[in-house]
Amino acid sequence: MNRDNRGATWRLAVAWVMLVACEAGNSPQCPSALAAAESVYRECIAEIGLAAESLTIDVSGDIEVQFDDSYTPEKGELAQKTCEPPMQEALALGLLACETTEIGVLASAERLREQALRAGEDGFSGSVAIVRDGVLVWHGGVGLADRARGLANDSRTAFDCGSIMKVMTAAAIYQLAAEGVLAREDTLGALLEGVPADKAAITLAQVLTHRAGFHEYHDTQGDFEVMDRSTALQRIFAQALQFSPGSAEAYSNSGYTLLAAVVEEAAGVSFAEYLQTRLFAPAMMTRTGLYGDDLWPEGQVAVGYDEDRFGCNSPACWPEPSWALMGNGGLVSTVDDLVKWSAAVEAGALFDAQTRDAFRRDILGTRALSVGGEAAYSYSGRNDFGFGAAVAEVPGRRTWVAVTANAAGNHNNSALMAQLVQMSLGALIELGP
Repeated sequence: MNRDNRGATWRLAVAWVMLVACEAGNSPQCPSALAAAESVYRECIAEIGLAAESLTIDVSGDIEVQFDDSYTPEKGELAQKTCEPPMQEALALGLLACETTEIGVLASAERLREQALRAGEDGFSGSVAIVRDGVLVWHGGVGLADRARGLANDSRTAFDCGSIMKVMTAAAIYQLAAEGVLAREDTLGALLEGVPADKAAITLAQVLTHRAGFHEYHDTQGDFEVMDRSTALQRIFAQALQFSPGSAEAYSNSGYTLLAAVVEEAAGVSFAEYLQTRLFAPAMMTRTGLYGDDLWPEGQVAVGYDEDRFGCNSPACWPEPSWALMGNGGLVSTVDDLVKWSAAVEAGALFDAQTRDAFRRDILGTRALSVGGEAAYSYSGRNDFGFGAAVAEVPGRRTWVAVTANAAGNHNNSALMAQLVQMSLGALIELGP
């Protein structure tokens, strides 16, 4: 059963953390990487019902923590086993991200290519595209897309992009709102039929920001469970809310499935058709679609490796997404298309500047990041079948970096993305307050 594709909460938080860097050689205390590690640890212990009154983490990864009255020996042991490893990973990757950055020096295409190849020596297998100041600096592949046939990855190779689908789903809602078809403060009860009373007043804004109270999943068999829209909505609406809408936050794939249904109702077309005609086509993303689409030439869709398997373990043969996955996963794309997406959002090809800024603030801006004084954004996706993808955007420099992987368990592609962003701009990425 695949659970990573749609992203455990802390794993998505780490996608932001990976863009945090420090100049390890000159700053032994490394405050931004330490802050990143602390953020991951606090979020993890909160999930097991703990809170820390004081917390100190040093650059070696040693931790001193004083819990509040929520502490029990059992919870303390669980925190050590489940929360210290991701904290250590966040710290290590934060340090790793700045190892190769020369402050004030914009890395050349060859230098960026060498860094990608070096990552390949450490287990990375995938593709990279880097746009700096609106110009493609380098794109290419590392490792094999299909080991059995000896086919190499390149920038045209398509990969499962996991939860990056949620960025597209959110963009569809913001686009429809900009056109006056709906509003982000509209309620589910006003937009969908059969919404029970306890969920009728939930707004789209609450669903978009994971503050509606919906559960993480509505399937029982994983991403490939056969499920139609009616069944999906019935299951989601039948689940008791985890909290009063707007009062807390809990990551929900099911919420984004509801948003896909809202798009269909508002636009009068299937969700897949909306994606192709209203988002991908204007962004000139000709090699982006969903599982089951006939878009990619033979041999140009990667196979996932070194984790779980489903069928041929490639989107090339996976069935089209059912409503277990619709709106929250099932996206297939290339690095060339992913940087086109970033450029299209910036250029106003999808919605006006005011909507674009709100979209970035609400959907992409959950952590305050900057590089060289410019705001930076990051998002990622992952699954259990070897696939991962990560995108970084620095709009003030018209700089976009996309990394995809088909052996994602062997190397953290978000860390590679952070390295390439910093090298491209010759500046460290910093975590804001």
